[in-house]
Amino acid sequence: MEIDWPISLLDLEPFYSEIESLLEISGTYGFQPYPASQRGLLISNAMRELGITPKSVPLAIRPPKTTNGCIECSSCNHLVCPTNAKANILAKSVLDDSAFPGSISVLYGCFVNSIELRSDCHAEALECYVPLSSQRIRIPVKAVIVCANAIQSAALMLRSKSRHAPTGIGNDSDLVGRGLSFKISGYSVGYVKNPAALPAHWGPHATVYTDDFYEHPGVPCRFGG
Repeated sequence: MEIDWPISLLDLEPFYSEIESLLEISGTYGFQPYPASQRGLLISNAMRELGITPKSVPLAIRPPKTTNGCIECSSCNHLVCPTNAKANILAKSVLDDSAFPGSISVLYGCFVNSIELRSDCHAEALECYVPLSSQRIRIPVKAVIVCANAIQSAALMLRSKSRHAPTGIGNDSDLVGRGLSFKISGYSVGYVKNPAALPAHWGPHATVYTDDFYEHPGVPCRFGG
């Protein structure tokens, strides 16, 4: 992201706040923080000894011992939450469709190959593929909201080539997808003297973090230290 990006965090804050409230993000807007695991508590104590500020990870998961809260069953990463404690597309809609029952349909395992355009360059249909049945379907649309993260959103726009968009949708200047990169991650491992003394933890993997090093004066845009 360039330093002269035309919008600021303050411009986006109202939208972030609304979504985080709808998803009941722990530790925000009156929702209690998700408690640290035993391993998280050890890490928190070690941070404090080093002068680092530990914080509770904001999660879209209702904490244990709350109404419909987490039961720490280990399904957080790859499975559907059995108690709906975790916000996801199947458990919680961010749209109020109560007055329009049946107005939202979720197509599981359906991949969008491309967006078809009309002659006025407005979306006309989605060309989709369902791997489980090897079925190809075409869905007429009036509008399309693309929210498939930075990489896949750009890939979809570039795949959507037609005589109305010969280089992909919105790609007249050949900039769609340019400059995108995957994140760089670093991992560390810690050991305790008596691991058997720690109770088993089957809830969310991350419950503690720090942002003390999020900003750094040596980075041109301040972020990423």
